[in-house]
Amino acid sequence: MQLKSTHLNHRTYCTYCLLSSTQNKIMPSIKSLFLLACLVFSISAVFGQISPGLEKAIRENPEAIQPVFVEFYSPLNLDSLALSFDQRHLSAPQRSQILNRLLGRQAAASQKEALNLLAKAQVPASQYRSFYILNAWVAQLPGSLILDLAQLPAVEQIKWSKGEIALDAPVDINSNFKSSKATAAGVEPGLTAINAPAMWARGYTGRGRKVYIFDSGIWDEHPSFKDRYMGLRSPANAAWFGLFSLTPSGALSSHGTHVLGTTAGLDIATADTIGVAFGSYWLANDLINASTAAALPPQAFLIAGFEWALNPDGDTNTIHDIPDVINNSWRWRDIIDTAQCGGFVPRLMNTIEAAGIANVFSGGNTGPNNVGLNAPQRINTNLVNTFCVGSIDGNQSFPYPISGFSTRGPSQCPGSGPLSIHPEVVAPGQNVRSAWGADGYNVISGTSMASPHVSGAILLLKEAFPQLSGKELMEALYFSAIDMGPPGEDNTFGRGLIDVDAAFTLLSQSYTPVDAQQIDYDLELSSVLAPAGEPFSCDTSFSPQLNFTNKGLQAINTLNISVYRDGALVHSQQLNTSKLQAFGDTALVYLSTPLSIPPGYHAWQFLASTSFTEYDSINNNYYIRLERIKEASLDFTEDFEDSLSVWGRYNPDGGLGWDTASVKGWPGNTSARAIYFSDYLPRESQYDDLYSARLSLNANTKATLAFDRAYEARGSISSLQDSLQVLVSTDCGQSYSQVYQKAGISLATVSSNGGNFSPSSSADWLRDTVDLNPFAGQEIIVLFRGVNRNGNNLYLDNISVYQGLWDPLGQIENRTESYLKVYPNPTQNFLNIETSRRLSEPLLLSIFDSRGQKVWQGELKESSLRLSVAHWPLGVYNLQVNGADRGSIKFVKKP
Repeated sequence: MQLKSTHLNHRTYCTYCLLSSTQNKIMPSIKSLFLLACLVFSISAVFGQISPGLEKAIRENPEAIQPVFVEFYSPLNLDSLALSFDQRHLSAPQRSQILNRLLGRQAAASQKEALNLLAKAQVPASQYRSFYILNAWVAQLPGSLILDLAQLPAVEQIKWSKGEIALDAPVDINSNFKSSKATAAGVEPGLTAINAPAMWARGYTGRGRKVYIFDSGIWDEHPSFKDRYMGLRSPANAAWFGLFSLTPSGALSSHGTHVLGTTAGLDIATADTIGVAFGSYWLANDLINASTAAALPPQAFLIAGFEWALNPDGDTNTIHDIPDVINNSWRWRDIIDTAQCGGFVPRLMNTIEAAGIANVFSGGNTGPNNVGLNAPQRINTNLVNTFCVGSIDGNQSFPYPISGFSTRGPSQCPGSGPLSIHPEVVAPGQNVRSAWGADGYNVISGTSMASPHVSGAILLLKEAFPQLSGKELMEALYFSAIDMGPPGEDNTFGRGLIDVDAAFTLLSQSYTPVDAQQIDYDLELSSVLAPAGEPFSCDTSFSPQLNFTNKGLQAINTLNISVYRDGALVHSQQLNTSKLQAFGDTALVYLSTPLSIPPGYHAWQFLASTSFTEYDSINNNYYIRLERIKEASLDFTEDFEDSLSVWGRYNPDGGLGWDTASVKGWPGNTSARAIYFSDYLPRESQYDDLYSARLSLNANTKATLAFDRAYEARGSISSLQDSLQVLVSTDCGQSYSQVYQKAGISLATVSSNGGNFSPSSSADWLRDTVDLNPFAGQEIIVLFRGVNRNGNNLYLDNISVYQGLWDPLGQIENRTESYLKVYPNPTQNFLNIETSRRLSEPLLLSIFDSRGQKVWQGELKESSLRLSVAHWPLGVYNLQVNGADRGSIKFVKKP
């Protein structure tokens, strides 16, 4: 195949001046920033270039799918923009707000033609992802389409997307170094080593500030920080950026939990202090296991995690959601070279810096004889970008020794003097005790444990100097660090050990700090007590209890309460109270009217406001999530062919759970529910639930539950015996009675043993029935519970709860005496119904669609019947036989 030329072709590409402030409602004080943006947007652009290695691969196999990184011309000059921010002394949130808008408009203008090309080629959305933060794509594309993209004037470069993201794995120095249990009124020695207690004495705890833990996930119920999760104060998607779990979870690893504990941990009940900034809020992701996630290359997750940090709630008009510091205890798993000294990784780091966010990295655990640095640690755009932290043993006495594992410099990226030195600073990272698991503690080592000491220090300084950018705060820690080792900055200790109080003193010479001990007004909505059984309810309304605390020195006598359900205002009232007169006073409030609960899942925001400027406005919000379980009538059926399922899922550990699965080799069945136990690690008997709507059983009619299951045992090893339980509740899920359980070999529906099972025909399925007569006359919820032992995949389909003797989803095909068949199946225009029996009387037939609506009714009087279905909607249908030979057969209407 002759490749198209990729020669240069200069064109003026200046559509970016559409960013003019005349098109946007922008504060007058910053209009000139947009004029500056328009100036730097005027450039000449060239045709896109394909990297040599990628071009060679396309020559060899033009239609092979390639993982690519597509970069578009990005005229926005971040250095000039950051300089203008500094000159105007804009706050970090203002910087982020402006930057978000500029980057968004740049990407929209330059990527438009390329997106049209993908649409024309009908590329599925799952094969590419666009990022405005870099003006780039990460994609899986065929070579021929890559060649077409390269000819677009807005495309700067197309190259392979390779590499993996990895944790800076902890180094086990001495697991028995000290007790890893909770301690009463204890302060970890590493916190003392960085002089955090001096800042606490000044009143600074990180109150009102936010850290974003870019890591492996979080056990959000840990007592050291559960009450300061931003998901309690904001929409869930503005507090958690999950790849493996939709809600906060540490199921993949407790690494992120340990990191957060050191940054912000304090168990109030015991005064066990493990964190630097124990008054701060936290956001998190679970992306640093992304090398095991398919679909797109790992770069997609890396970039997405940082892009989310610029605007967590997706609204560029808000600024309260943006984190103050990002803690990164990970590295790019690549060869030690200079490949990422330029390109998208430095641009990504520079964008975060321009937004005013501090970006802190662990320095690496490859010391002492390492030959270079991984990315992003090797990047040296300026003195504090990237801001890498080495490890010392803070359990010893001063001067603290360097940890043997701590990666040494220099950086292999171009630069001289301080720019070549690595790390920037050091902090305690050896034998650090912090949070572990859902409620425990552990002592581990690594620069992953050192960096959160620095992130916590940033939060303390940010509380004192909220107007300063992350770069300015990191520079304060850098220039005030205590020199360690040989005099001067070196490639072992960097500038030295951080001293957060010394950094405070340094900044106080130029800026006036906030007095954290003289806070006049701060109203906290401490909690909202929802109905018993939260997050589930069968009630149509509830009367929540609101608990307020006065965190300021002045009295609060009047406040306004607003309640939003899914973003819409549903209640407001003014409250006059005499209970919030002084610091620490509390008030318990019930709303003037109950709140109605429509069926389904809902997010409720409770917002308290006063007429005063408050120290912390985040704690005026409180969110609860509540699901009113739906109701359904009998006979109740579920074949999972329709996306409008009334079944709910509960996944308490945030790991794998009941998910949609494709079904093969069984006509009429294309979709089921499954738990992929073969991929479910760790093996800790985690349970995951699938629960029904509320069903009212007749007191005088026999009721039965029936369902199809498919499972292959992984052998007779007892530790690999997954189980399926069926439970029934008569009190809206407050308690359950077990009515069915099978595990391992008894659960199996095939005789073979193996792993990663997927049923391939109807013969791989068995149907079970459960007698529901003990619950006659009651309203019930049926719950299917899978219990993980990392055995094999479990499939569930065709669930029915019926009264009488007829199972509406029982399959006639499974009977050995089957006498009725339909063909072709799937069908397009005509459906043939035939019987092998001589009929003494007509068979009464009905056909229902996937929603249970009857679409046809008739009789089979002869041996066969031909029915026209050409104009029927596409989907799954159920042919039911009435009379003495009750049963049903599914068939599919295809295009």
